[in-house]
Amino acid sequence: MKMITKQEAVEALKELFDYKNNKYNKNVMVSEKDGTTTFMVNKSFLERYEVVRKLQDFFSDKVIDGGQCRVDSITFVWTMFKIEDREAE
Repeated sequence: MKMITKQEAVEALKELFDYKNNKYNKNVMVSEKDGTTTFMVNKSFLERYEVVRKLQDFFSDKVIDGGQCRVDSITFVWTMFKIEDREAE
């Protein structure tokens, strides 16, 4: 497994979900607050299962050093996931 930083994960996921080309038509939105980056992918652009499959493929050989990727609760319009600090166990 390759260790990557949270910032490396965020930048790679922005590229994977084509954020730079989609930020003006609102298919993919990214919000950063308090060390957590939230991605919101419009379901008209990619269905939830497609987002989850892309995340599974991306993280199949990578681990975020001190962080985690968490898919958020279901909404009607967005599939949301976060890159955040891993909570102490």
